[in-house]
Amino acid sequence: MELKETDIEDIEDLILKIENTFQIQFEQNEFENVRTYGDLCDKITKKIELQSVDDCTSQQAFYRLRNAINKFTESEKNEVIPKTKLIDLFPKKNRISKIREIEKELGFELSILSPTKFVNGIISLLMLVSFIGIFFSWKLGFLGIGISTFGFWIAQKSGNTFTIKTVGNLTDKIVRDNYLKSRRNSKTVNRKEIENVISDLFSDYLYLDKSKLTREAELY
Repeated sequence: MELKETDIEDIEDLILKIENTFQIQFEQNEFENVRTYGDLCDKITKKIELQSVDDCTSQQAFYRLRNAINKFTESEKNEVIPKTKLIDLFPKKNRISKIREIEKELGFELSILSPTKFVNGIISLLMLVSFIGIFFSWKLGFLGIGISTFGFWIAQKSGNTFTIKTVGNLTDKIVRDNYLKSRRNSKTVNRKEIENVISDLFSDYLYLDKSKLTREAELY
């Protein structure tokens, strides 16, 4: 599988996510000799200059998440397992506030709530009509764009529909998005996990088939 068809800007955006999850930062010219996916993985792994240990990050992330859920919900410790559905733990009535409390406890955003498809559809339709309206009345068109943009912002802040289903799904997302912050000791890594986390990020954010994401895949 090759990555040549992937927009270079999408890959650059993904690099920013990788920098965030591993708490590293690349200089602009550090990728000059990177041509394949394998080269990229090696470059990222080499950049992470932390002690390597053999413990499991996913396990640590699950325990941290479970403890936070137990603290802010009425669930019992043994009730929360990877297959537990998030909608069973967080009723809609106070879902947003509970998720915010858990985010504060963990020290990072989860980004797992969104507006319903219906709300997104209505606002997207307003945005489209506003763009078309510019050709007839630029004032009304730009007004509509402003209103729809504000509408998107409000919808994202007030959306209470889960984008993932289970505690296990959320654990995987936490490890992908906040690898070091997920660990008991954020000054260590398990180097055996790094390439798998990178593959998960590529698969999740670029909608690529992880099983076909080979080290020989060309980036440019």
